[in-house]
Amino acid sequence: LERSGDRLGAIRLGEQLQQEYPGEPRVENALLNLYRAERRIDKLIALLESRLERNPHDVSAMRELGAHLLSLRRQEQAIAVVQKTIAANPMDELRYRTAAVLFRSHRQIDVAIELYRQGRATIGKQDLFAAELAQLEEARSDYEAAIGEYILLVLDPERRARAQRKIVRLLDRTEDKTPILAQIDELRLRNPRNAAVQDIAATVYLQSGRYQDAERAIEIADRYADDDGQRLLEFGRAALKTNENETADLDRVRAGVDALERLRKAHPRSALVPECSRMMAEGLVTVARRVEEDKERKKLLEKAVESLDASINQDVFRDLQRDALALRAMILFEDLGRKEES
Repeated sequence: LERSGDRLGAIRLGEQLQQEYPGEPRVENALLNLYRAERRIDKLIALLESRLERNPHDVSAMRELGAHLLSLRRQEQAIAVVQKTIAANPMDELRYRTAAVLFRSHRQIDVAIELYRQGRATIGKQDLFAAELAQLEEARSDYEAAIGEYILLVLDPERRARAQRKIVRLLDRTEDKTPILAQIDELRLRNPRNAAVQDIAATVYLQSGRYQDAERAIEIADRYADDDGQRLLEFGRAALKTNENETADLDRVRAGVDALERLRKAHPRSALVPECSRMMAEGLVTVARRVEEDKERKKLLEKAVESLDASINQDVFRDLQRDALALRAMILFEDLGRKEES
């Protein structure tokens, strides 16, 4: 009947067969397809409810039934449907994920978050659904909660880089950093020799003004990283970075300089040393020119010259040596007034 175009006749026949053979999958599947084609939503819902009543493990039926209910704005019924399926096997991650994705697709973000967190608590895995929760918390502008989820992803090598970028970006939008710092402190205690954990801790501490903690964390990260000082270099770069018209934070600058100096001492043969030395000089000059106190400014400039001297002596590339010499001459001439030496 359906092939001949008589869908209504096919529906009548299907419903008759359903009464004769209740629960027969082939009959139900045919009827569901007919109801979908004819947009018989009420009958579709009723049949899906009947199927789930017999088999609460049918996740596909749960998803489709929930979608129809949400389209009709029957949210409470949709929640009851997914909770019934979850209750049939509460240790199944797929049920929580499917349900959360369903509600998220209908812009019910709060419910989706609750479902993910319910799954995490029930299954007992701390980092379960961390990536999904991080995105959802960020979407609803709960940056503190989003950072907390991204921190959990730091231990995943494949997600670590993105998580760290997200943490740095969202920290500036977070007013109260206390819960985040507490989470970082705990994570460090549980992973004292994990370079990635110590590295992200150093970044968070730096952004939060805990410079001594930041220095200690980046030193530990370097100790276990085996990366020839790459983490120290990136930390120094971040610490020395200042925006235009921004007052220089000398404690932050010192933390950056200390990290770069540690790189030169701990990794004297690293290919990063010349870049490290020039970075120190450029950062110190930029900061020095914003410092009002003459004594402190001169001290920073002298440190810059010293760093450039090290760069010139170590750099094997002539063009890079030339740049370092030019910067050194400019500092001596324009900033320190030592024209003859320049």
